[in-house]
Amino acid sequence: MKLKLAAAAVLAGATVVAAHAGEVSELKKETRALRKHNHALEQKLKRIERRQRVAEERSAARREPAPIMAGPIHKGPLEFLTDDGPITWHGITLYGALDAGVSYLAHGNAPNPYAGWSNSLITKASGNPRFTTAPNGLSFSNIGLKGDIPIMSGLSGVFNINTAFNPMSGQIVDGLGSMVKNNGLPLYYQNTNGDSSRAGQPLNTLYYAGLSSPVFGTLTFGRQNTLTLDTIIGYDPTGAALDFSPLGFSGVAAGAGYTEDARLDNTIKYRFAYGPLHAAAMYKFGSNGMTDPHDAYQLNLGFEYMGFAMDAVYSRINGAVAAAPLSLAQLNGVTVAGAPTYTAMSFYGTPIGTYNTLAGIASDNRAFMLGARYTFNQFQFFGGYENIRYSNPGNPLGAGYTTIGGYTLSYMNNNAYTQGKSLQIMWAGAKYAFNPQFDVTLSYYHYIQGAYYTPFNKASMPTTGCAGTYAAGTCAGTLDAVSLYADYRFTKRFDVYAGMMYSKVSNGLASGYLHTYNYNPTLGVRYQF
Repeated sequence: MKLKLAAAAVLAGATVVAAHAGEVSELKKETRALRKHNHALEQKLKRIERRQRVAEERSAARREPAPIMAGPIHKGPLEFLTDDGPITWHGITLYGALDAGVSYLAHGNAPNPYAGWSNSLITKASGNPRFTTAPNGLSFSNIGLKGDIPIMSGLSGVFNINTAFNPMSGQIVDGLGSMVKNNGLPLYYQNTNGDSSRAGQPLNTLYYAGLSSPVFGTLTFGRQNTLTLDTIIGYDPTGAALDFSPLGFSGVAAGAGYTEDARLDNTIKYRFAYGPLHAAAMYKFGSNGMTDPHDAYQLNLGFEYMGFAMDAVYSRINGAVAAAPLSLAQLNGVTVAGAPTYTAMSFYGTPIGTYNTLAGIASDNRAFMLGARYTFNQFQFFGGYENIRYSNPGNPLGAGYTTIGGYTLSYMNNNAYTQGKSLQIMWAGAKYAFNPQFDVTLSYYHYIQGAYYTPFNKASMPTTGCAGTYAAGTCAGTLDAVSLYADYRFTKRFDVYAGMMYSKVSNGLASGYLHTYNYNPTLGVRYQF
């Protein structure tokens, strides 16, 4: 009996041991399966993180006026350029860029120390062929400070101050100053000049501060880019490059009618994002009622999802102003407070330039802009459209009005758009990245000006007709431009670019031009920090 009990006990123990062994084996199998599954998840996470970094780098490249493209860092002769991070101290970052090159212009002008560009796009004063310097071909040379400083959990203070300059002369960019130096000169004697939102101010690009929250958005005050300029930077294939895009060369599109309004003083700007959606609003405060009714507002709505992005912007600007050099006849009649009337004696060295006076045109402008972008593997496709409507100002501006940079407009035209004027701007293009260091961009731009005289009113009809350079400026006309350029990044901070833009104007948009087309083979280098 005892023997049987012992045998039974041994058998039961063996059964238990076998059961435990089976359980351990199953647990080992589950452990191996879980480890394999975890390894697969880790690999998938790494792939997603890599894609996220690439997407963030591309997004930063689209949205920053002076982008720093990410790429492999190679040791060698350029090792001194390959430092691996921003110059940041306690949340404050010093940043900037130097961009300079050379260009051949089929129809161009001599350089102007105050202009931060060469006349890559055809302009009214574009003259004889010339080989010239080409400052700021891809982005403005600039230096600035920006900060993102935590105040409390979920809230930080932000600021950005920035100045653009001409790397060839060292002068702060001053578009209006470049025009003053051409007062009274015939077109064929003029050097490079043009209106600009940068008018020699010490901080001519940005000067703002505010609060930022990942939940509630960002609110800033000061001198800021318009929402239309932000949209162009994001949806122009070139990122608003001066030498390869009419949108970058001229601020007409970014300023919703006039280039002086591409950046605005005395503004409040609010941005908010929720998931794939984002929205923004901007308001410029006017001052002094009838003497300076220049106020504006803009509204933006957009989204980004699965590689596709789109933004729409509505703009309204009252008392918008464009400036131009004084003609010789205007110069002869200018009277400056405290100084006698100046009488021009020659086309050269006009002393009136010291009084910082120009001619101006005023209007109330309305604009709608739409931009779209799609990213697919190594391709990016871009497109956009803007419709601008000009009308005479509701509050006319008198002679002696002071515009940006402290420049006086001695002659003011408040009746240029009695019939109203429309300007349509459209563009499309693509960028292909062969690798993180090298990409090529192809773009096309088309401007359509509608006629703004009354066809059935003989008194308002152009006497010169509407064809060619003798067409009146009130006639319908077009501008077309196509550009192709390549950009190679030796390091994260140093790149070389080469390309060309061809541009042509016709009929009303060619009115008074010396020539109607231009092309500009350009080679440049850029260093960013």
